[in-house]
Amino acid sequence: MRVNEKKVKKIMMTIAIMVVMLLGIMVTENEAANETNTTTQNAAKTQTNENTTKQTNNSMNSATENKNKTVEKSSNANLSNLGIKPHDFTGFKYGKTSYEVSVPEETDTIEVYATAQEAKAKITGTGKKTLKKGNNTIQVVVTAENGTQKTYTLNITREESKEEKEKDTQTEVKEEVEKQDGKGLAELKINNLNLVPEFNTNVYEYTMKYIGEDLKLNIETKATQEDYVVEIVGNNNLQEGENIITILVSEKNGENIATYQITVNKSLVDEEAIAKEEAEKKAKQQKIMIGTAVGVVLLIIVIMVIIIRRRNRNIAEEFSGIGFYEDDEDEEEMPRALKDIDEQEDEIEEFEEEEDFDNMSKDSLKEKYLNGYTSRK
Repeated sequence: MRVNEKKVKKIMMTIAIMVVMLLGIMVTENEAANETNTTTQNAAKTQTNENTTKQTNNSMNSATENKNKTVEKSSNANLSNLGIKPHDFTGFKYGKTSYEVSVPEETDTIEVYATAQEAKAKITGTGKKTLKKGNNTIQVVVTAENGTQKTYTLNITREESKEEKEKDTQTEVKEEVEKQDGKGLAELKINNLNLVPEFNTNVYEYTMKYIGEDLKLNIETKATQEDYVVEIVGNNNLQEGENIITILVSEKNGENIATYQITVNKSLVDEEAIAKEEAEKKAKQQKIMIGTAVGVVLLIIVIMVIIIRRRNRNIAEEFSGIGFYEDDEDEEEMPRALKDIDEQEDEIEEFEEEEDFDNMSKDSLKEKYLNGYTSRK
């Protein structure tokens, strides 16, 4: 019996221990679950708090940004277009701030126009402008809303008249010559021929004419300083036509001081003299032709006069019936015949006043005249 009681006690003890362990496990699980729930709740609360904080911060940031946006002003000081009237130019770009423009000489006023990219930007320098002859500078200033400024520059050239340009060119050449210090050649002679223009130390380009067959010209030079080196290039094998001769003046170390260039127009014959001679020959031939023509005309006139005189004589002989005697034996009769002719002419004049010759035939006139002549004899 004791044995059984001991076994029962052991079994009871074991069961009790197992129950206690089971209860302990359950209590532990509940505590763990509670801790988990508490942690989850705390995490949820924390997340909620964080979200709330973020939302609050975002709201504050948004408000700050909106406030900043409301306060900030535009800094855009660019133009969307720029030009002048009349004679506008092309190629405008808002990033390009300088422009070169040319207008005719008769354009004395222009109108500058411009438009800003930003509506609140202000523009100065536009409107009507008076131009002087030559260079004119006009500046268009753009002021952005926040005060930023940008300047566009128009360099407008009002062209000069032809006479003014020539005058300015001459003035520039004169000033350039005056700036020279007179270094180079002091003398330049070529075959005693004329240089065009006349030689001057500060004039570096010349032309000349050469008539002949020489392949090389005699060039005499003298430098402004004795230690200068003079070198002549292109004075060999000169050909008919245009040839270029270059004269270099330099220091001993080779540094160039001046360069002269002569354009030589070479001719084997004097074309101008030949042309002049041909013109004179042609004029002489014309004079001969005119003289010959005048002589022929005069000869024709003399012949016509002779023919007319002979014709008149024949008509007189036919009309009067009295011949002009040319033989020596009839010379005595010629004065009487001429006298008779004079008397006949007087009678004819008297007769013409009485008779109507317009209505009489030639034979009737002749017969009437001969009857009168016979009666006189």
